[in-house]
Amino acid sequence: MTLSSAEPDYLSENWCGLKWSSWVKHKNFRNDSAHLPKFPGLYRVRVIDGDSLVYIGQTGRTVRKRQSELIVYLKDPEKMPFNDPHTAAPNLWAWADAEGFEFESSGAFFEGTKQDREGMEAYLLWQYRLESGNSTQCNFGRFHEDYLKSRNKSSGFRGGKLTGGEKNAAGGPSAPPLRLKADGMPADPDWMNLSWSEPEILNKENLKEIPGEPALYRIMNRKCSDVLYIGQTKNARARLTTHSKYDWEEEVLFSVYLLPGVSDSDSASDPDIGSVLSDFPTNKSVLLYTHQLKELENDLIGAYYGHFRRVPKFQIRK
Repeated sequence: MTLSSAEPDYLSENWCGLKWSSWVKHKNFRNDSAHLPKFPGLYRVRVIDGDSLVYIGQTGRTVRKRQSELIVYLKDPEKMPFNDPHTAAPNLWAWADAEGFEFESSGAFFEGTKQDREGMEAYLLWQYRLESGNSTQCNFGRFHEDYLKSRNKSSGFRGGKLTGGEKNAAGGPSAPPLRLKADGMPADPDWMNLSWSEPEILNKENLKEIPGEPALYRIMNRKCSDVLYIGQTKNARARLTTHSKYDWEEEVLFSVYLLPGVSDSDSASDPDIGSVLSDFPTNKSVLLYTHQLKELENDLIGAYYGHFRRVPKFQIRK
């Protein structure tokens, strides 16, 4: 996280066509917050003068207000904040406690609906993964490997540093980013360089042969093959069976890309949390963690948004 001589595009003032504000140091927020947009939009967080991003987010309120909720991690250096009002606050506290990092934020106004903002957020996260080769440290449920995250305030559970050599599986590596083939379309059989199964009508009969294994999946309009929903799951048959009960407003198809097993363990330390992922588009063997499923799902949603400038019809609740 050192300053680079050549600034990456994801740190530029016009990254992905947005007009980003100057960086505001969290420790100087009270004096400098006016530099952040007083409108809904997106924001990015980095270590002060760092060359990578640690978090990307969106808000329907004002970027300035959302940052005031994020910096609660500064209030007490001895106690990790709760997961609310901002889910990334415990993450920043953990990294500050472990490494002594200090952070700063930059924001951009973005006009649109919640679906538009979340679609753009997915697109930014995907672009960052493509540009840097990794995910931000605090998105997708990722967390410092030596710490356990706080839950919401109502639970009363406050996280902190792990003891006895335990490691948090959420601190595992990122999955390699999925890359879009030239002229690739979301309904293609090899979209994002994945070997998708042949589309079938989404019903209980067709799901009998689908294994209860981790997978990425698409649900598509049978008439025009438009992708209506993109998802990830630890159990393809169970998740798609649930989806088969939904009202999709029309007959739909499903298509899956199966992945090796993902641990269901919620423990902080689990030596079997990952398994070797050999059948991967990059031809590299990587460990598959729960957060990696979310990364891959987001890559697909981000690519869809990049093509259509909207998310799939049923992707995000209004």
